[in-house]
Amino acid sequence: MKNYFYRFIAIVSIFLINFNSLAITIEDQIDDPKQEQFAREIFLEIRCLVCQGQVIESSDSEFAINVRKFIRDKVKQGLNKEQIKKLLIKDYGDEILMTPSIINEPLLWFLPLIFFILSLFIIFKKYHKKLT
Repeated sequence: MKNYFYRFIAIVSIFLINFNSLAITIEDQIDDPKQEQFAREIFLEIRCLVCQGQVIESSDSEFAINVRKFIRDKVKQGLNKEQIKKLLIKDYGDEILMTPSIINEPLLWFLPLIFFILSLFIIFKKYHKKLT
């Protein structure tokens, strides 16, 4: 009976070790450390569309791995951050960016101000009616 228990533990351990080794993803990095650091800065600004609100820098999804490879290729070609972002937006839309663009989303930024002004106007109008 004791012998079967040890065999069971050995088999489970082998499976766990094998599955953990499959989870490790080794990616090709850029040889130039400055370019690699620049690519990693871009990784922090790009959203993984598969994961919930996670940047591609910390995601292990296949989508994030492919986008990191794409960004590294573009950095090697000498493109700047804005050019790379424009290419990604062209392929995936604005949702790929972690921060929304104020040019594309002005209502998102000005709606609270509009509500505040409107509420002040309503309060002033009600207060003014009580005085007259």
